[in-house]
Amino acid sequence: MKMLQTLQHFCCSLSIIVPIILASDKMPVTHQTGGLKMHPLFLTIGNIQLDIQMQVTSHAWHCIAFIPSPKFNIHADFQTILLACIFHWLLDMVTASLKVAAKDGTSLVNPSGNIQNCYTPLITYIADLPKQQLITGVAKNVSLVTMAKLSQFGDPTATAP
Repeated sequence: MKMLQTLQHFCCSLSIIVPIILASDKMPVTHQTGGLKMHPLFLTIGNIQLDIQMQVTSHAWHCIAFIPSPKFNIHADFQTILLACIFHWLLDMVTASLKVAAKDGTSLVNPSGNIQNCYTPLITYIADLPKQQLITGVAKNVSLVTMAKLSQFGDPTATAP
């Protein structure tokens, strides 16, 4: 009996990693309000089996925020910069508690009902190319992973990462 209690205590004291996956895509909210668009932000955990995660009826993905995409009455070059600033500021606010849990850990209940210390690092962000450019803060016609510009795309010589 004592050994079982010690084993349960040991299992409960282990820290586990709960990998976080985020996804978003711009979508129109309604046409009656002048074409207002938002970025719904969805979250799931990475240790759910993929076949279950992708079933709509499993409810594995949860919408955690709607990030607005407003229009400003300014030059088009500044529009993109302001949209990127708003997107990053709101994303920072929405994920603030996840960042703390990734760094310091948080107590969560496991499926057995025991409390465990869990760390929640962001492992991936699923997005289309324009959203990837917005997230990484690079201009259009520039590579997301290298220093290559549009004129260098397709060159046989590799560019710096």
